[in-house]
Amino acid sequence: MRCLDTGDWIKLLQCDECGQLWRTDEWDKYQPLYALKLSSSKGWKAADMAPLIKKRLLEKHGGVDAAICLKQGCTQHVLKGRAFCVDHFYEGLQS
Repeated sequence: MRCLDTGDWIKLLQCDECGQLWRTDEWDKYQPLYALKLSSSKGWKAADMAPLIKKRLLEKHGGVDAAICLKQGCTQHVLKGRAFCVDHFYEGLQS
């Protein structure tokens, strides 16, 4: 992989063999790292990583439980072992 550009804790990489572009997190031993396949380098720094991260959170927790999220007004089911749905759990990670 060749690094084409960098941003705040992110990189734009390109595969030397196939040319595929990837938006990746900069290595940090305290945080999970994510990579997103891109179709173009245009706007790569603003690529929305939330859907990928939420998908991985659901996988990591083994899905959802029957209980409803504790966030007032929310009707979604909680992540297994948590008190909040994936959206509100993710929201808490961003603060």
